[in-house]
Amino acid sequence: VAKFPAEDPRRQIQVNFDQRTQARLRLIEGQPQAALSIARAELDRLGKLTLPTDNAGAQRMMRNVLRFNLSIGATAALQLDRAVEAEAMIRQWQAIPADDRSTNFDPRDLEARSSTLLAHAIALQGRGEEARTALAPALAYYRQQQEDGAKGTSFRGDLAYALYVSALTRAPGEKERMQQLAEAKRVLDGASAEARQLSDFRDLYGWIAAARSGGKA
Repeated sequence: VAKFPAEDPRRQIQVNFDQRTQARLRLIEGQPQAALSIARAELDRLGKLTLPTDNAGAQRMMRNVLRFNLSIGATAALQLDRAVEAEAMIRQWQAIPADDRSTNFDPRDLEARSSTLLAHAIALQGRGEEARTALAPALAYYRQQQEDGAKGTSFRGDLAYALYVSALTRAPGEKERMQQLAEAKRVLDGASAEARQLSDFRDLYGWIAAARSGGKA
């Protein structure tokens, strides 16, 4: 922030950079309510900013910051069973144009991630068929990566999550549901011992176990 001139609108966008870090840390620590509160506050603040339409750098930065906060907020809302709020955030996220200049993320990965989150939110509201439709492109993308030999930690987490969400679109006890939950667990089991201790993996293991036992998914 200090590198930007005083009048640069990017100062206003990035002034709460540390809050975004805190929101992600709260998720890792298993505090979704704290993460959601931070994301909501930051989204509200950003929504009140007026940026010059001819400042491409500021506009691009705003889109990226909004995308980050919406992803954190939606993930936290899902963990809190606030599916309606999560769906609204994800749809807002998906309406933001992809950053085709980014060298940090593949836009296809972000698109697949948002589609999986959206399908999860829809499935939690009992709209199974709609959730399967929303999930289909993401699951196809992960299956193609799998066929191409993908085995990395991030890939395993993404595929296992998509399989878990796909299972949620099926009725409890349905054969395909149980098969997908079993496959999701096998995908996670294939990761290293260190990777299986990541908070995302621990959460997924818990959700899969609950869904397989017929409890709250």
